[in-house]
Amino acid sequence: MIHAVSSKYALALYEIVAKRARLTYIRSETFEIEQFRSMLGVEPGKLSTYSNLLKFAIKPAFDEVNRLAEFHAAFEPVKIGRKVGAIKIAWALKGPEDQRKAYAEVRGLPAPEEVTEED
Repeated sequence: MIHAVSSKYALALYEIVAKRARLTYIRSETFEIEQFRSMLGVEPGKLSTYSNLLKFAIKPAFDEVNRLAEFHAAFEPVKIGRKVGAIKIAWALKGPEDQRKAYAEVRGLPAPEEVTEED
């Protein structure tokens, strides 16, 4: 999976969630926005507004990780007053069919055929 990732933000997000994906009782975690920026590896002074962080780091990273990883990840901004002060990340392991699709994507193989039942 790691060699297939094209952005540093997606790689950082993958590492953040992969450490937690197989935990039994924890399916989400909330990070303060500055802590999350640091965990993603966003340089100080870059992507300073939440809208820029969302557009250029968060959304592309989640899209790429969800396409390639063996788990699904989602996020939700947590507002403090009128400002986004934290981000909540949730995750779940993919089912067998979705895992096969992710594996094919990582390996550059055609997507596996859909299994359909015929009467």
